[in-house]
Amino acid sequence: MSFNKSIKSDALILLKNNWLKVIGITLIWALVFGLSFLVETSVYIINSDNNFQVADILNNFIFEKSGNIKLTSSLIIFLIISIVIDLIYCLIVSVLKMGDINWNYLTIFNKSNDFNNIFNYFSCFKNIIKSWYISCQIFFRQVFWFVIIFSAPVLVSVWSLVATTHQSQIINKYLISFGYILSFFLVIAASLTCIIFFQRYMLTRYLLVSGECKKTRQAIKLSIKIMKNKKLDYIFLLISFLGWVISCLFIVPIFFVLPYIKITSALYSRYIVEEYKKNNNI
Repeated sequence: MSFNKSIKSDALILLKNNWLKVIGITLIWALVFGLSFLVETSVYIINSDNNFQVADILNNFIFEKSGNIKLTSSLIIFLIISIVIDLIYCLIVSVLKMGDINWNYLTIFNKSNDFNNIFNYFSCFKNIIKSWYISCQIFFRQVFWFVIIFSAPVLVSVWSLVATTHQSQIINKYLISFGYILSFFLVIAASLTCIIFFQRYMLTRYLLVSGECKKTRQAIKLSIKIMKNKKLDYIFLLISFLGWVISCLFIVPIFFVLPYIKITSALYSRYIVEEYKKNNNI
């Protein structure tokens, strides 16, 4: 049996006596997402009654026929409320994610994994701030590298657009077509690079929840070090769930697939951390 199959098999064994709990946890995630979507949709509908139409933003609310910039109170209110809702959603998800990983950690070590453990990081203000800080540290690092990685395709795309508007000044017109083709492949390459590269932060929350690291930056550095040669392995592990993910189009399988992936990821995290400690005599 291959390593991936072995881990996935162990994950199913761990889930065997916890299905009601993991279904409940998945329902909580669905509820948080559903409520944020419902509130934002309600705000949109209310604004629609005041002649607010998304399709008319550019024509009626931002750019008038005269060319002057104009923002109506309806649009401003909608944008502000949407930003506030999205921010609250991100803050809740940051804390809930830590609790979710904590629950998965307790499960793979066969420790007490009461359903309420998913709310552990809501227990005190310090844990809430810590959860936000962790998410911000990872997010800003990803944004930084995203900008660096996508700089080449953006520059080529911009050149192609500028060249298109000044075709008469370009001797070789085939360069423009080549620019668009090159930018297309560069975007694909940059996207794949980001997907793989960002796995370097995969272990951060696990290392903090498990107690392997006490500080966020320490956990990030250790995650990067451990995942140095493991990023593709983890990607292939996730790809092995592709068939299950596609089945989630029918909604119901998601209550099986999401917990399955999360517990498998937790087991994989435990394995490579222990392997790293063993190889480095820690």
